[in-house]
Amino acid sequence: TDDGVAKLKKALPKLKIVRGVDLSKVVPVKKPESKPMEELKWIVANGDVKPPKSKPGSFTVLTFENKRSHRIKLYWVDYGGSLKLYGEIDSGGNRQQTTYSDAVWLVTDEKDKPLGYFISGQKVALAVIPK
Repeated sequence: TDDGVAKLKKALPKLKIVRGVDLSKVVPVKKPESKPMEELKWIVANGDVKPPKSKPGSFTVLTFENKRSHRIKLYWVDYGGSLKLYGEIDSGGNRQQTTYSDAVWLVTDEKDKPLGYFISGQKVALAVIPK
């Protein structure tokens, strides 16, 4: 209001006040509807066989969903095949992770025993860690 601006100018004379948009007339923007996510294939860990190395790709986002009854650890398998711990997901929890297509994500139990892995695609996707 004009009265509020006058009071503000008096209280803070060095403050630059810019009057512009009438906030009472701003139209709320509807959020875009989220598209259904593609579900990534769970690849069960196979004893001594290591998961493949990640390859460079295009930007995407994964949502990991832990259906197991215990906490899991989430590792990115880097371009050289080394494991980089990205976090842990509690039982029933989920985690959104930015990544790139053709990235490999290894899931282990709390003692680092490999359970399985996912290979990201080009689309935003859901990675369900089964029971």
